[in-house]
Amino acid sequence: MGLFDLFKKKTNEGDASHIVQPERSTIVPIEKVKEGSHGDHWAGLFGFTQFYNNQQMGMEMLTLISHKGTKTPINDQYFKQELDYPSLTLKSINSQKELITAYPVIKASHSIATNTKVIKEWQHANKTEAQIESKGKNTFGLSFFATDYLENKTLYQTKFDLNIQLSGIAYSVAGPPTMEQMAEDFVGYLPNSEHGKFSVLDFVGKILELKPIHETEFGIEGYIAKLRLIQMEEEKDFFVVDTFINKENMEIPSIAVGDRISGTMWLQGEIAK
Repeated sequence: MGLFDLFKKKTNEGDASHIVQPERSTIVPIEKVKEGSHGDHWAGLFGFTQFYNNQQMGMEMLTLISHKGTKTPINDQYFKQELDYPSLTLKSINSQKELITAYPVIKASHSIATNTKVIKEWQHANKTEAQIESKGKNTFGLSFFATDYLENKTLYQTKFDLNIQLSGIAYSVAGPPTMEQMAEDFVGYLPNSEHGKFSVLDFVGKILELKPIHETEFGIEGYIAKLRLIQMEEEKDFFVVDTFINKENMEIPSIAVGDRISGTMWLQGEIAK
């Protein structure tokens, strides 16, 4: 994957016909895909207008990770560099010769039990990245980008049942939808019609907690919102996701605890430590 591919906006992700049959050597089925990039994920973090209008921002961010990020070997072929902040991490995966990929990671405070159905492994990123299709709490469908796939590839490929810490990056945030037949406390989600296959959700959520975020190095202004996405009276935190919301990507002037909001988010996750 070239540097341009890391940051390109997903307007046409490629030909999905490159999916092949699952590998026989693994327990969990694997689909080999040749599409997917992180441009919109960085834009969700930095603000879509700011990121896509400033062609130097991506390179400046990669330079910062390279110069200041903590370097950790993953195996004989790859190492990662991570620039750590209180609520998020900027992460790159590198071979001994080149940068392979880079993406933002939002730190999560909750984990859920999942059962993996299929791994969608990114061939164009040297099999270092993957999306995981699974079922949460044996109840609801999930698709998330595994931010720790390379480090924990063996676990993902050999264990169906995993505890996953989920988080999200909002692409857009608006007020609650106005529909006559929708209950006032309705929350829920479904795959985005255009980018659902890339672990992107349309959601209506209730803000349970809200933490302001201000990272001075890149001027990131926003919030980490603990969002309830499934309403269960007997279990209030049945499905909640810590979601980063950049103020630039908000279509409403403000948000507060107790608000219901709607929007689109990228869902990511890692195996709970």
